[in-house]
Amino acid sequence: MGKIIRLDTKLALPTQPTLRQRNIKRVIRSFLRSPKKMIVPVRTNPRDPSTYLILDGHHSTCVADTLNEFRPGFVDIFGWITEDNQDLIERLPQDFHQGRVYSQNENIEGRFENVPAYHEWSKVPKTIREMRGRYEPLRSARNLMRYATNKPNLAIPQ
Repeated sequence: MGKIIRLDTKLALPTQPTLRQRNIKRVIRSFLRSPKKMIVPVRTNPRDPSTYLILDGHHSTCVADTLNEFRPGFVDIFGWITEDNQDLIERLPQDFHQGRVYSQNENIEGRFENVPAYHEWSKVPKTIREMRGRYEPLRSARNLMRYATNKPNLAIPQ
């Protein structure tokens, strides 16, 4: 059975080579409309058990890391630790975003076995910080807010 942990983005490792710009915008706008806790499915890295491999939620993890760099603790991001491909997300507390649970569960089932090899693939960034650096909107909270809202002077909410 999966368990929820507070996710340290320094210990969460990417398993895909790219992000989609429109999904970056979708994640930040969704969070600004309804600032609930984010959850991403992860599995323990078989090569380094002190780290986690992201099964789904790369965009959310990068957005949270960007905002938390500007204001530590601003975004609560959690990991759903899966132990096998049937360890699906169920019965989340109401203070978590609920919208993507179905697709996250599909990705737990489909990616669990392959994801350790994906992280080793040369095109995949080795850290969330490296992944963020590939995208201008994720290089700073100011860039992210400008990109997501088209309002260059908008401040991050208190």
